[in-house]
Amino acid sequence: MAKVLVLYYGAYGHIETLAQAVVEGARSVSGTEVTLKRVKELFTADEAKARHQKTDFVAPEANPEELKDYDAVIFGTATRYGMMAASMKHFLDQTGSLWFTGAMVGKLASFFTSANTQHGGQDAAILNFQTVVQHLGMIVVPIGFVSPAVSNVDEISGGSPYGASIVAGTMQKPKAVSENEKEIARYQGKFVAETADALVKGRALQKK
Repeated sequence: MAKVLVLYYGAYGHIETLAQAVVEGARSVSGTEVTLKRVKELFTADEAKARHQKTDFVAPEANPEELKDYDAVIFGTATRYGMMAASMKHFLDQTGSLWFTGAMVGKLASFFTSANTQHGGQDAAILNFQTVVQHLGMIVVPIGFVSPAVSNVDEISGGSPYGASIVAGTMQKPKAVSENEKEIARYQGKFVAETADALVKGRALQKK
């Protein structure tokens, strides 16, 4: 049985919505154990409230050390200037012991993200994120163009061959997560779970 962790950081609920769609896709793969967790917010509760951030999350906080317990981690983060958000980077900066012991080598990593605009750095954030997990020895799993939703040009939508993403809009004019964006996220969750399942079964056969 493959174990998949969907781990996200988001401030306003868009990433959480996308994370739930990723979980839905991963859980469609029979026998896969899927866990949803979030990264701790660096702002205090009062600071987050002043910034109009979401405070009622559906998932418990993760501990960096538990990453080693999963066969695949699907990371979701809000975009900040074409990079992952500081809270996610702070979380990853605490994985030094996992790097030192090689605990993450050969595990799968995939990514989803959000930004306010169509060209707000979604792809750049994912590409920057890949650098971190490659230092940990993880195997990057992109989604390519297999899902038709990735190539949909009939509407403004996130999503690329690198991973699911969202065009979130601004505080003044927010945009809800679209069905097309959710479909890409569901595909990503399913694809990563299937890949993790194949990897776990293949390694089990090697041990026989």
